[in-house]
Amino acid sequence: MVIVYTKNKCSKCKATKMVLSTLGVDAEYRNIDENEKYMADVLQLKDNLAVNTLEMPVVMRDYDVIVSTGFYPDKLNEAFGTV
Repeated sequence: MVIVYTKNKCSKCKATKMVLSTLGVDAEYRNIDENEKYMADVLQLKDNLAVNTLEMPVVMRDYDVIVSTGFYPDKLNEAFGTV
């Protein structure tokens, strides 16, 4: 299961969606601007990762964080295949 936390007006989120789509990854997108529960989930992740800031998007597979600080196509390719 792939979960991607996103927010409105986020160019890194849009770019991540495009890469995942190109790789054929079926992901569930959770917008933190539109659902308070998703925002709470991301804040909990931030605490668990012991980081001061957490940029969007956050990409997770099977509840393991793959990307947590923005757009990194190399990490996406490594985790899901090559574009």
